[in-house]
Amino acid sequence: MGFRIGKKSINCQPSREKQVQHENISLILNLFPEYSDLFHKTHKMLMSGNGSLPFDQRHYIAVMACKVYSCETLISIEERSFLATGGDQAWLHDPEQVPARLKRLTEVNNLLAETPWLVKPHHIKSLTTGKGSWTVSEIVHALAIISNYHALSSFVLGTGQTNPKQRSATYKQINQNDLKTVILNQNEIKGKQEFCWDEQGFSVMSTFYSDMANLIDDKMRAAKYLSSSFLNEFEDDQYAKYNQSIWYHVQSLHGIQHDDFNNEDIQEVLNPNLKMFIHICSNGSNTSSKVLSNLGNELGYSLKVFVSIILMEAKLQSELNFALEAVIKNMT
Repeated sequence: MGFRIGKKSINCQPSREKQVQHENISLILNLFPEYSDLFHKTHKMLMSGNGSLPFDQRHYIAVMACKVYSCETLISIEERSFLATGGDQAWLHDPEQVPARLKRLTEVNNLLAETPWLVKPHHIKSLTTGKGSWTVSEIVHALAIISNYHALSSFVLGTGQTNPKQRSATYKQINQNDLKTVILNQNEIKGKQEFCWDEQGFSVMSTFYSDMANLIDDKMRAAKYLSSSFLNEFEDDQYAKYNQSIWYHVQSLHGIQHDDFNNEDIQEVLNPNLKMFIHICSNGSNTSSKVLSNLGNELGYSLKVFVSIILMEAKLQSELNFALEAVIKNMT
């Protein structure tokens, strides 16, 4: 059928894996300890646990994913992790030195970041054929890394973890009219998404990357039902509606419309500035750090982190849904 399943995995080797720690992320996530624990377990398995890809390639793929959003904070961390796990420094300085096999991920990486609904079976098929082809298990591992780091880049943006290079960059301003135009343009090309994580995505991930499926599922569920004593704005019974509205709005920006999506409920719960904050972070929009900082200050620190966690996981699920749908359709 023109593809290889590729069940062989690379076992974890703690003595070689000297991964650079995401210290700032850890400190921020400590506001939500139960979620934080799941986040770190999942990240450790993805980047240094059993899997189909060598450790250095995992980190290089993470660099590729972060570069789409120009997330210098994560790029710097992942480049150091890449070198710490035996990566070739020449890859970081000379694109010609990067193996063609890894470069083949570029199109899927860009599509998942910008228009995930356009990832189709032929994109997966192109990776499984020809010189330097990928096994399906390797592809699923790579897609998990790419989607994870796209989502993590949004979290870094939302929680203000930008380094001086990012803060000093000159960006185009975005206003409410720009936001409405973008959303309208997206809605014109998107239809209902039949493939969903609970019914299909989890199963596909389990088939090709069993160690990761349960961890990702638990982490996304924890975010979907996130609550905290730090947040005093809502009663317990309000969290569900608030969280779902954020989740659905993020996924609508990424091509997914839910059957029970109610735009009136979302308009009631999410004010225009919160929607703007979500849009900027989830899409890595080119906007000034001052605009984003002002929006974040309006939310307050704890609520900003709260929203950014839900945003990160909703975005992750969106990208995985489209990516894994393309994988399974390529095989049928």
